[in-house]
Amino acid sequence: MKRTLLISVLLSLFIILGVSIKGNKSATLNPQINLPDDCVDIKNFPGISQETTKIKKGKSGYFPDKTFAEGWESGEVFINDWYGKHLKTANEKSLLDTSDKDLELYRFTWLRTFHHPVIVRIEKQKDKVKIFFKELDGAGGYEPGKIFAEKENSIDKKDWCEFTKLLNDTDYWQMPSREKEIGGEDGSRWILEGVKENRCHIVDIWSPDKGKYREVGLFMLKLSGFDLDKNKDDLY
Repeated sequence: MKRTLLISVLLSLFIILGVSIKGNKSATLNPQINLPDDCVDIKNFPGISQETTKIKKGKSGYFPDKTFAEGWESGEVFINDWYGKHLKTANEKSLLDTSDKDLELYRFTWLRTFHHPVIVRIEKQKDKVKIFFKELDGAGGYEPGKIFAEKENSIDKKDWCEFTKLLNDTDYWQMPSREKEIGGEDGSRWILEGVKENRCHIVDIWSPDKGKYREVGLFMLKLSGFDLDKNKDDLY
């Protein structure tokens, strides 16, 4: 009787210990991890973008045909030539030729009438994000000159997430490509091209002095290493 009771007690202890060990093992293999918030998804994509394989290129080869200067006689050809010659001088490729579906990229072309043309390009390939900066020694409203400075760097996930947030704040993929009015004689053009999943969108705005779209351009300049404080009087 005593032997039977002893066996029962030992068996109960074994079961209790087994449950405890199993519970501790489970807790070790599946710890509670507080993961950081991930990037927000791009809002309203594909929006009004176009499939790159179905796009007819304009004269310069850089932009879709009939993107610019609606209602302005010969404006389409003029602007294609104007923007295109700066990109060509900077040895930039047409984003319309992008064939890698996993590549997401954005190119900001900043053409100020009397100041150096600046081009900033962000490329995301899986988890790697790079930023490219080029500055020409000409003037955005005249001839491009030649390459004055160029560099490339990697940017971290935090900066990429901030960039995508700014894009969403502008609702970039739903923005019209051109303004209703062409703009003034002087000033600057803020041109932002985007390619995602082999779809392309372009927005061209004249001298934005405030608003979320301006913030996107300034943020890209900042990420590229362009000194915003030093050039604060020329951010037009």
